[in-house]
Amino acid sequence: MFYREAIEIDFEVAKREIDLPWHLKESIENNKSISPQMVRLHRDLVGGSLYDTQVQCRKYLKVVLAHEDFKQGKTVYTEY
Repeated sequence: MFYREAIEIDFEVAKREIDLPWHLKESIENNKSISPQMVRLHRDLVGGSLYDTQVQCRKYLKVVLAHEDFKQGKTVYTEY
């Protein structure tokens, strides 16, 4: 695998590629965390497994936290 230093557009693309409804994405961005209630609510609305929903939420949270580090001037790398 190869990595390069991330730029702003990388975070926008990564956030768009994760399949979650906007209200859940907004909640994760505001709280910087995932609650079991958020995961259950999404699962109940959309269906699917609790595990798959949790994986998508964690993936989105990782992007949000990496973006926060980037905004604070820390170097963040992305795959290419």
